[in-house]
Amino acid sequence: MAKAKCSVGKIQKELLNSDDPLVRSASKKDEENQKALDGDPVKIFDKLQKWIFDAQFDVKKALYDEGAAGEVVVRGVELSAGGSAEGEVQYSQAEDEVLSGLTKEEYQLFGSLTNNMRIESIDANKKIVAQNTIRDGAIGEVLEIDVEQSDVGKKKITIESMVRAKKILGDERTAKMIKGIIRNPKKTYITMIVQSDLAKEKYTYQKYKTAEEAQAEADIQVDKVLKDMEIIHPKNKTAEEAKRWRQDFYKRNPVVYRKLHSRAKKYFKVFSDQLTLMRKEGLISKQDYDNMEKVGDYSPRRYIQYLDAHNEHNALEQLTTGSSQAVLTDPAVLLKDYIIRLYDRVARNRSASELWSFMKDNPDNKMVREGKLVDGKLYTMDDKVVGGLYGKIHVKIKGKDHVMIMEKELADQWNRFDPLWNSNATRVVSHLSGTPVLKAMATGLNPGFMFANLPMDMFFSWFRSKGDYSNKAPVGFYQLSSDMIKVWSDVWHRGDKPKGRALQYLNEGGMMSFLTAQGLHKDKGSLSFMITHPKLKAAEKALSFLGQKSELWVRLAVRERVLRNRTKNGKLPETEDMRKEATWIARKYLDFAQGGSVAKVLDKGFPYLNAGLRATHGMLETMKHDKANAAWKMGSFFGLASALYVTNMLLHPELMEGMDDKDYGTYITIPMPWLDEDTEGGGKNRAYFKIRIDPGQAAIQSLVMLMFSKMMKGFNGATGLDLGIDERVWNVREEPLIQNIKNMIPLLGNAPPLMKSYLALAHNYDLWRGRENYRGQKQGDKSAEVNWNTHPVFAKGFKFLKETTGLEASPANMQLAFGQILAPSNSVMKMLSITTDYIDKAIVNATDEDQREINKALKFERANFLRRFPFVSRLLSYSREENRESVKRSQKIREDDASVKQHVQNEVNTSMNQLNRLNSKMKNTNEYEDAMALLIKKATTAIENSSLTEYQQNRMKRSVKIQIELKKTVGYIPDPMFWRTISYEKDKSIQAHQLVTEMLNSRPERRARLYETLQKLKMYNNAFRKEFVSMAKKHKLIP
Repeated sequence: MAKAKCSVGKIQKELLNSDDPLVRSASKKDEENQKALDGDPVKIFDKLQKWIFDAQFDVKKALYDEGAAGEVVVRGVELSAGGSAEGEVQYSQAEDEVLSGLTKEEYQLFGSLTNNMRIESIDANKKIVAQNTIRDGAIGEVLEIDVEQSDVGKKKITIESMVRAKKILGDERTAKMIKGIIRNPKKTYITMIVQSDLAKEKYTYQKYKTAEEAQAEADIQVDKVLKDMEIIHPKNKTAEEAKRWRQDFYKRNPVVYRKLHSRAKKYFKVFSDQLTLMRKEGLISKQDYDNMEKVGDYSPRRYIQYLDAHNEHNALEQLTTGSSQAVLTDPAVLLKDYIIRLYDRVARNRSASELWSFMKDNPDNKMVREGKLVDGKLYTMDDKVVGGLYGKIHVKIKGKDHVMIMEKELADQWNRFDPLWNSNATRVVSHLSGTPVLKAMATGLNPGFMFANLPMDMFFSWFRSKGDYSNKAPVGFYQLSSDMIKVWSDVWHRGDKPKGRALQYLNEGGMMSFLTAQGLHKDKGSLSFMITHPKLKAAEKALSFLGQKSELWVRLAVRERVLRNRTKNGKLPETEDMRKEATWIARKYLDFAQGGSVAKVLDKGFPYLNAGLRATHGMLETMKHDKANAAWKMGSFFGLASALYVTNMLLHPELMEGMDDKDYGTYITIPMPWLDEDTEGGGKNRAYFKIRIDPGQAAIQSLVMLMFSKMMKGFNGATGLDLGIDERVWNVREEPLIQNIKNMIPLLGNAPPLMKSYLALAHNYDLWRGRENYRGQKQGDKSAEVNWNTHPVFAKGFKFLKETTGLEASPANMQLAFGQILAPSNSVMKMLSITTDYIDKAIVNATDEDQREINKALKFERANFLRRFPFVSRLLSYSREENRESVKRSQKIREDDASVKQHVQNEVNTSMNQLNRLNSKMKNTNEYEDAMALLIKKATTAIENSSLTEYQQNRMKRSVKIQIELKKTVGYIPDPMFWRTISYEKDKSIQAHQLVTEMLNSRPERRARLYETLQKLKMYNNAFRKEFVSMAKKHKLIP
């Protein structure tokens, strides 16, 4: 072929004048890119799509433009993303079979054993290894050339491997070699010589008179190839040394040696199976397969300086290339890396094969053409050099490499090539951000994650389905639930090997790194034993079991429904294409492997950013491509949310009012009155079952709540009529609802975990709430900074740290900082929280006889216990009896009081709150009276032993007397700190104003209870009554 010698600009100009539609498409694409730079809104939107939602947006769009045939290719592209996830599953099975149960010492010995066995195998087969490495079947061989006299007087030449010589040297050089040999009609032995990179020709030959001399040189050439290609062993260990190591090992401990040697055979069998898979998928030729199979005991040692971040190196090279400088002989790392890399390559080649078939079946398409590589340069099939506007896509067909030409941007997207996305820097940033730890605690090692995520998956899959499920929500969810029951046995089993529908889903490319899997440990290197240690591995599997299974469960149910619809309920035969389509649809509704080029990078530091964006993209995509169904479903959910909200507000306003901010609008709530808990003050803690909904649905529900509230408030303001409806219907808490709407944009309020921890520790700032974390009185001693909800482990732990070491740290901010990384919602963390509570109480009971007596008289509160109990708290919660404004004011008072004068006020409040909670049913018993006396003693002792001024001490003692009076005259009071606080004030008009304000912010039944409590108190004297009655009647609080 004549090689074109012209500038890139000239080449592009020549190509742009072509009639080829692919060339015209590239030219048009170049113009569109310029438009994007010039501010074309449509093109800017496309760029944002690629950056935020889908890094392969352009290539998929171009394929969709090609019609149904292009859509099939898109399906293959998206299913190919399941290759590495399939590899993860295959690795897990192999790892359990080969490496499970090994001790740390055995694991290290196993790595050394397999490495030494490979050294011996390579040395015994080094000629084959060298030939296979440089694709030269003549290296190491001796060619015998014999010149004989024929019967007719002419010289007859016999050359072994003549075809091979011609292939290596070329016809011209082979002819010259023969011509030179004929002049000397004797038997000659030829050895091929590999020349330096500077030489004009890659190979030459050397003649020898004897076979022995030729073979010696051939062996030298083999060693030279192995050295040049760095097929050398760690620390340059020889085969003799490797064999001696094995023999010594056997002598030292034959039992362990036999155990590990048996495992090593299984280990190498796994690699042999992968080689068979490569041959089956057409990734290697039969010759390559046969050559590598001859080597036998091999494993793909991984070398750092040859790390193939972009999957550009051939997998065969990964098997044989190494370095003595930075070898990794870790068996788990090698096994995992090779299997995952191979399955990813297999999946990519399958999708490239579909593109190849599309190209052959549609020669007039505007996307892709066949090309060829000549000396590293890309040519069209009519021998034109391809310019910089184009890129290449490799595909293996029956072991032979083919090349396709596509616009460079599209080719890069197809190959998933993004330097930033795949850079080591992003992985470093990920670890420095603390994201892997947070993901582990939030999803990976959190069994409770299933209970929050499963309802969201069900809602989202129903919304995304395009005609496969009924648009009517009750019918659609019934269908989905029935499908989940059908696939139950293929999901919920304890075995590690997928079976039935799950196995089909895996083989068809449906698997992905689910949210649970994203939180599991995936590091390599020195920590590899940590991820294969039997006990740690078992713990990881146990903690991730529910999450992994539940995420797969919904997808298999969707796949089952699609297959049922395509086969007309079994009337049509099930085809491979139907199964692939069903798997694609099940995967596509929320595919975490997809994502924008920028979003994928940010996801490394912003936990679950890409997952949130994928959910948002799914909603937008459904509304764009399936407008009618999407509108109907949105309306259905809108109606459902409205009905539930109105019902709850009309029938259970106290439940909605007392609900925690985190549940408000983010769950579908169903009252469970049979689980309500009576309080000492005659009120109730209201129980409710909650079903988590995704951020999009939460935004809709919150919008419904806001709109309905505003509408009712406007109606009441305009007409003065309340229609008998509780006023709380139009006085909803707007702040959490607005936050729910904002959360539909995943980046808002999100930041790397360590950054949020830094803001808490260095700046006392809670990024999620957008305010200071500790809002009590500032003091010189940071260990006194304790919020009302600071856990005793932090409060007491950092106080002890200050006393013993002099180091100061804010317990409130340390708790927040830890929570940004360790996810307090994690089931394990909740168990630890409960455990530390009991340990704290146990320590107190063991060291404080008085407190032990007090605990006997305290009432058990089921609501407080279940709020923090793992699993249950994900499904069942209790609303607080107090209204939220009262709660916030109480919290503020407690925050302000928490650090006053070295915790004196906090200790008094703790004792008085316990006194308020004494079980009134035990009144007049010795236990009750003893507990009250001990609590009063603890409070007064704390005051008298403090350094407070006389005025401050008298003020706190008055607080104790007030609480004693309240307990004796009223009993339990839901908000004791309010009454103690109001009682501090001596000005009766101010007292009356505070009480009226509290009543205005309370529900009717609580107003009545406050008024009833007031009448029992001594403070309700003539002076106070006059002020209070006047204000209360003005606001129609009393008759």
